[in-house]
Amino acid sequence: MKNLILLIAFLCGTASLATAQTATTVSTTDATEQTELIETTVLKVKGATCKTDLGMIVSNIQKLDGVKSCEVLKHGAVTTMEVSYDTNTTSLNKIQKTVLTTGTCENPDERRYQVKI
Repeated sequence: MKNLILLIAFLCGTASLATAQTATTVSTTDATEQTELIETTVLKVKGATCKTDLGMIVSNIQKLDGVKSCEVLKHGAVTTMEVSYDTNTTSLNKIQKTVLTTGTCENPDERRYQVKI
């Protein structure tokens, strides 16, 4: 019986994780009647050669209003990032511009990053 309860709890947890990874989530707040439309997208950033560069890019993305999270999934010649944001507050275009206008750690005036979706 205890094993059956644990199995059911595990399956319920797995189902909620699958729902949490959905690309688009809609939620309504009763107090403000504002509907959030959360979208999650994967960016591929070329030109970030060190962790400091990535840190600056992530920090600048997270400063944007409406960005819920920004996480580096894979670092390399082409770095993969996952960004979740409220489409009512910001746009993918603003996020891309933020990456493109971030300076490098060696030269803050240099704009060498490229972004693909």
